Amino acid sequence: VITENGQRKYPGDYYERVSTLHVIGDSKGFIASGVQNLYSSNLIGYNFVNGIYNTLTSAEGTDIKLTIDSEVSAAAYKAMNGNKGTITVYNYLTGQVICMTSAPTYDVLNKPSDIDTNASGKYDGIYMIRAISGVFTPGSTFKVVTAICAIENIPGIYDKTFNCTGKYTTGKGNGEGDV
Repeated sequence: VITENGQRKYPGDYYERVSTLHVIGDSKGFIASGVQNLYSSNLIGYNFVNGIYNTLTSAEGTDIKLTIDSEVSAAAYKAMNGNKGTITVYNYLTGQVICMTSAPTYDVLNKPSDIDTNASGKYDGIYMIRAISGVFTPGSTFKVVTAICAIENIPGIYDKTFNCTGKYTTGKGNGEGDV
């Protein structure tokens, strides 16, 4: 997103707009945790300390550069195939967030008129960045961690089979170790 002549210009590609909407936010502040809302003072050049606009950097405000890659975000959004959820990709060496896309979403240039009145649940959570504001248990993450621990610590793991009964007993024998 760039600003030209005081107006926000969003990417021309539909998938880049919808997949980055939650991180970037919208000009009207519907996405409360988007960059445009959280850093609005910085973007317009307002300084909290002295209360004036920073005319040294720009008469129109300042820029904020994100590490979000709109093409990666678009690919992640397409991979979600219409499902609700979030996909986040980051560089573990630098901590830079490459993608943080949430669904459902909408096109900032063509917001559906029935978002706020629709009772079907189609738009539930549409204004929320699910990666940072969602209340999802990270089950898939722990499955990977558990699998790695098992591979590294159980000899002959590839030759074993396991029967899941829904609980695990630690061996105390008195029921206190049941999980």
